Amino acid sequence: MKRTFGFLLLFFFFASSARLFAQTPDPPADHGAAALKRSLLEASTTASFLQVTAHPDDEDGGLLTLLARGRGVRVGLVTLTRGEGGQNKIGPELFDALGVTRTEELLASDRYYGVSQFFTRAVDYGFSKTLAEALSKWRFAEADGGPVVADLVRVIRRFRPDVLVARFSGTRRDGHAHHEASSILARRAFEEAGDPSKFPEQIREGLAPWKPKKLYVGIIRANEDWTVTEDVGAYDPLLGASYAQLAWQGLSHQRTQGVGQVHPDPGSRPVYYRRIDGTPAAAVLDTAGRVELPYHDGRAPAEKGFFDGIDTSLTAIADRLGPEEAKAPFLRPGLVSLSRAIGAAAAAFDAARPDRCAEPVGRALSEVEALLAKLDAAAIAPPAGREARFLLEIKRDQLRAALNLSLSLAILARVEPEKEPGSPFPGFRFAVETARVAVPGGTYSISVSLSNRSSEGLKILGAEIASPPGWRVETVAAAPGDAPAGATARALFRVSVAPDASFTAPFWHRDSVEDPVYRVDDPAKIGDPLPAFPLRARVRYSCAGIQNTIETDVETRTIDPLRGEIARRLAVLPALSIRTNPPLAVVPLSRVGKEAVPIEIEVANNAAGARQGAVSLEAPPGWPTPAAQPFSLSPDVRSATVRFSLGVPAGARPGIYRVRAAADGERATLDFIEHPDIGPFYFVKPAETRVEVLDLAVPAGLSIGYVRGAEDSIPEFLQQLGIRVHLLSPEDLEKGNLSAYPTIVTGPRAYDVRDDLRRANGRLLAWVRAGGRLVVQYNSNTRAFNAGDFFPHPAKFPDENQRVTVEDSPVEILSPDDPIWNRPNRITLRDFDGWVQERGLYFLGEWSPEWKPLLSMHDPGDPPLRGGLVTTALGKGTYVFTAESWFRELPEGVPGAIRIFVNLITPATAR
Repeated sequence: MKRTFGFLLLFFFFASSARLFAQTPDPPADHGAAALKRSLLEASTTASFLQVTAHPDDEDGGLLTLLARGRGVRVGLVTLTRGEGGQNKIGPELFDALGVTRTEELLASDRYYGVSQFFTRAVDYGFSKTLAEALSKWRFAEADGGPVVADLVRVIRRFRPDVLVARFSGTRRDGHAHHEASSILARRAFEEAGDPSKFPEQIREGLAPWKPKKLYVGIIRANEDWTVTEDVGAYDPLLGASYAQLAWQGLSHQRTQGVGQVHPDPGSRPVYYRRIDGTPAAAVLDTAGRVELPYHDGRAPAEKGFFDGIDTSLTAIADRLGPEEAKAPFLRPGLVSLSRAIGAAAAAFDAARPDRCAEPVGRALSEVEALLAKLDAAAIAPPAGREARFLLEIKRDQLRAALNLSLSLAILARVEPEKEPGSPFPGFRFAVETARVAVPGGTYSISVSLSNRSSEGLKILGAEIASPPGWRVETVAAAPGDAPAGATARALFRVSVAPDASFTAPFWHRDSVEDPVYRVDDPAKIGDPLPAFPLRARVRYSCAGIQNTIETDVETRTIDPLRGEIARRLAVLPALSIRTNPPLAVVPLSRVGKEAVPIEIEVANNAAGARQGAVSLEAPPGWPTPAAQPFSLSPDVRSATVRFSLGVPAGARPGIYRVRAAADGERATLDFIEHPDIGPFYFVKPAETRVEVLDLAVPAGLSIGYVRGAEDSIPEFLQQLGIRVHLLSPEDLEKGNLSAYPTIVTGPRAYDVRDDLRRANGRLLAWVRAGGRLVVQYNSNTRAFNAGDFFPHPAKFPDENQRVTVEDSPVEILSPDDPIWNRPNRITLRDFDGWVQERGLYFLGEWSPEWKPLLSMHDPGDPPLRGGLVTTALGKGTYVFTAESWFRELPEGVPGAIRIFVNLITPATAR
């Protein structure tokens, strides 16, 4: 009995490991019968569709899923920004790190939609109220379009869609100037992508002009004039859900923004779009929100679908040749034969017997490859020959995928441990750690296995690993020549990474979080969502005389104590990574020349074996340089921390000074971004601490309680100011001794994400009445906050979010004699200089006379808002509500914001 129980435990461990093997697993719709059915649909049509949005989570996922999975349309999604200016409910990442997180989230959603993803260089700089601001920030120019239009044109020329769809209308009804701008810019790109005189550098790079045949805009209501409607609530029995339901499963991965909690019920869900083609997007709607139709005498005929009037059959590929078709008399009859073969495969489809499709799919693959060879031999002049080849290559790739699915093949490529542990159970293996990353100059064992789960025997023609230039790949054990039904063919390689290998890190960058457009050094990468991972495994095989290829990225394996074995794609990272703590150190002027700045340097070994060396700091000119300190790492001790005390010389003036770190010649910080269902991805950047000398008074011995919220790194920032910060747990809030803290601060969106805080609100108010100071930062779920009646006196948020988005907008200090403006720091209007992204968000709209507003601010053209910072006396204590974006300003080291926040949290007894 004990042995049986032990076996069951092992069984569940292995089963759990198998389910978790992929860090971001593909949805079930990408496997088995559903995936085969989709691949056959794709192979039978040339239809292509590209949607343009502004941010991750803007996309019409239901429509994308319907077209891609239900119709076989080749669907692309181009998202102008990576969502850097959004909010983050799941972690501390902001700005560019949040952009990477939201990129990964969107890619996880895309796997459900079934689409190809693209981005432009535009940065989400935060909520924008005016189209003029958005176009200006993104450097739109009437003369040449600017960088974002250039990127949209590049994506259109790469993807070559039949139909271009702007998700938004291009009017103020879109609710966000980024949304509005995305439609306007899409309209400009639609006009210019087909003109070879526009962005000629792209033509020189090898891209060809392309103008989509149709342009549509969205955000059209059912009671308005529309051109196309689709029911995204249609049910697909192979998927086991409607297209809207599957899309919402994908959207639920975008957790940073809190979307996806509501899933659609079964039933009809129509969406509506209007075709505009040559109509300026801004003219689609009038100011009353009605649809304007400045063509077809005020009424356009409704279309049956987005591709109404477009020949998307395979034989239409021959039409791309125009007069040049006379040089390729084989093409049209060959396409007819290809279409019949694909139709035969579709007719043979059987969800329980996918291999019944193998023979006609293999025949279709042979035919398309023959057509490509003949087309090359025909020497047809561009652009005609290039257009036909572009579509035939897509058909070839789709049929290759269909054949692999017909044969139920599975390929795995893994970094292997130097010694594989054994297992007493046939068919099971013990979970094992491998090298987590590759490092320049490192050498790794990599296995490639192909499992033949069909009833057909395969001939293995070869296995290989594709690698970047300068890498060396050695075959240790070649794959066997045969893979009978039910067998697995395996090959083993040794791969040596080039000593100068590039790191797997973002290829987009900017000098400041205020830059609204990224730089990309390699134009060929513009549009790509992420850099390619370095190693790709391929197996070539033949089945019944038909040759094909299957491939995958090489993965590593790590063990999580709770989640089991996790696979991640192999990335190239520095052999040593260095992390400085704190990343920002604020030194009050009063301490300059008197106190040293403590700096910790964590050194982590990403390579195999031991590593020894010294860690050094490079101080600013004129500053004393601390002596280097040794470190020693072993296979069992993979990280170490060394500590420095950096003296700030007397006479150092206010400003930011950069202190750079190095360890045995390495100078890079590695930031690892990963959440349970996305990632991982890596930031590689210089290892440094910014030391900010600031005219700042901090009361000695200040100690506060803090309820951490979302996207909240404020506690760590306050600690390095010398403030003692006690993070309050649910138990502390329920029954802890709150009187130990003169001030308690609730973090950004803390009431949104912490049930324990909402339950403890009454207890916190009682603590304020006894003399405490409660500082409540902004919350986005304002309706719930209103309904919860959390404030001590009547106050309400308006139905529409009131915010000040322009970071240098004018400010008026109300009640300048209030202690908040005077102690311990004397606050003036200069303290509102240099803010980043925005002033604040989710302001109060109304409040009772007990409240006292302390600030007035507004965006250009807007009325003054006074609900961003209000206080009230409550018993012996003080309640402070603040909607300013401290969670952005403090980690960025904005001097005035730091001074004001210290005043906010300083109790009267400490002044």
